[in-house]
Amino acid sequence: MTVPRRGVLLVLLGVALTGCDPGSGSSSTTQPPLTPDALLVTPAEVGPGIAVQQIAGGHSVAGQVTLDLCRATYTSEAMRTARAQVNYLDPLINKVAASQEVVLYSTGGAGRAYTELKAAIAHCPASYPVGVGVVGVALPVRA
Repeated sequence: MTVPRRGVLLVLLGVALTGCDPGSGSSSTTQPPLTPDALLVTPAEVGPGIAVQQIAGGHSVAGQVTLDLCRATYTSEAMRTARAQVNYLDPLINKVAASQEVVLYSTGGAGRAYTELKAAIAHCPASYPVGVGVVGVALPVRA
């Protein structure tokens, strides 16, 4: 089976940006640290009756891969600082209806990830690894 080279994946990257308060500048407030969990879509936003399911290892950066498309190398993986990955379960079909991964990067990491992703898609071979990857583990290839 040949997999189309473009349009096969929707990737949602959560990016944490911090900066100065855009207000008057006369007061300073301390904001709580941004977490990937705070950026996840709520089950109600996915649909009625949807339940959220934590994915094993979904809060780990070490040993977990975010970008693993098209046999490309993603140096931005080393710039990830936190992540949350969940499934949204639909009880009507008793299956996963959607999945989301939110990733926080160190400065410049999200931009690098986006650039690497665009380059990988532009040069993606006709077949590429499928499945969930772990650093250093070969993935099956769709023929």
